[in-house]
Amino acid sequence: MESEHPTPPNRDPHLWKQAQARVGFKQHFRSYVFVNILVWTIYLVLTFGVDRRIGIFPWPLFMTLGWGFGLLAHYVRVYRSGDGPDAVEREYQRLQNQGR
Repeated sequence: MESEHPTPPNRDPHLWKQAQARVGFKQHFRSYVFVNILVWTIYLVLTFGVDRRIGIFPWPLFMTLGWGFGLLAHYVRVYRSGDGPDAVEREYQRLQNQGR
């Protein structure tokens, strides 16, 4: 995946890529929250306002859960992935520290 912004001079390319990934996740999270608030508000207005028969089943639940699983996967990939270039070095340091 090509980065959106090239690495500026005097920057660590790995850290720059990680920073871009984290900013991307934060934007994804904000979109998720905003859209869910909007959709659930529409649902509640239709349920308790205009026509009470429409709100029998909470249809926004499908979007909230489906998108939520995608958001969780995005979070794990960005914040919890141990497969980066530093993973071997971190594991080596951990094993070295255990031997002391």
